[in-house]
Amino acid sequence: MSDRVGRLALMSWSHQRKTWVHTPRPCLRSHRYIAAAGPAAVEGDAAEIAAAAIEARRWADVTVMVIGDSIGTTAGFGLESCGEMADRTSLDPPGSQLAMLEHVAAAGAPAPLVVVTLNGRPATFGAASQNAVLRNVSALLVAWRPGQEGGLAVADVLLGRVDPSGRLTQAWVQSAGHIRSPANPWMQDFPANGVPQKDNYDSTTAPLFPFGFGLSFTTFNLSAARCGGTARDAPSGARDAPSGARDAPSGTLSCNITVTNSGYRDGALAVQVYAQRPMTRGVSRLQRQLAGFEKVWVAAGASVRASIPINVQDLARYDPDARVWVVDAGTWQFWVSTCAGSAWGGWNAGKDRA
Repeated sequence: MSDRVGRLALMSWSHQRKTWVHTPRPCLRSHRYIAAAGPAAVEGDAAEIAAAAIEARRWADVTVMVIGDSIGTTAGFGLESCGEMADRTSLDPPGSQLAMLEHVAAAGAPAPLVVVTLNGRPATFGAASQNAVLRNVSALLVAWRPGQEGGLAVADVLLGRVDPSGRLTQAWVQSAGHIRSPANPWMQDFPANGVPQKDNYDSTTAPLFPFGFGLSFTTFNLSAARCGGTARDAPSGARDAPSGARDAPSGTLSCNITVTNSGYRDGALAVQVYAQRPMTRGVSRLQRQLAGFEKVWVAAGASVRASIPINVQDLARYDPDARVWVVDAGTWQFWVSTCAGSAWGGWNAGKDRA
């Protein structure tokens, strides 16, 4: 969107009391091109609440729905859906928010539907239906818990004044039962003889969005990856080590790659490097791990050469028998990617192996 956004239907609801906080609704409503519909309540009949929202969407050029968690400072302690003593068995939006989103998304209006989430944990959008409602959502803006100035920041992104460049610091699961996910950096799918394990009995094991994932108003291409550097053996006789044992090697590797902004706007990309260690008999390790990253700014139509340093000691594992940190000997492989998913099967965009 831009400052000439045209007619926009804005729908948000919360338990919020009067506080000194900039929320998305007043920040957008102050814009001369915007009309707002709402607010609605988290609780209530979803179909009845959605009727007004659907009617507003008919004349809107863009529809923005703000959903998410309530917290103690706005909902009143004991009513929060996220925070201390607010455990839940489902990651779907609390109350009737999901049902309302499904009604509005199914209305079939030509206006794009943008969903903004204010949440303290990854959210799902109908885990039982495998998040099917997202197929009718044009864009998803995850604001997390953005603080007092959050409404202004959200408005700047929605109006195109700021190019979003945030990336996920965890895998975004499809449901509460998908905590074990092959693109989760801590819970990975270990292949047997090079063949990946099968999906779950009732669903795929893939995450909804992989670790490191995020979109921008522009597009990027990665090419010509090269990795190199030196490693130095540590001296023998390290502290607490058996006689003659060596600590982990030191040194720095560098992965260089060309980042091209193939879109029409300036933007920033977090270039990520994933390492795959040699197979070591009797030792189960991460299939691949994040080894380094670097955020680079690239003007529209331009290319830059990014250099991502990798500390060799960050590739080490602890050997409990020798009581030292060691870097496994053998051939290491490195993937330069836009997210963890592109270093696994199924996410091929932006993958380049060095």
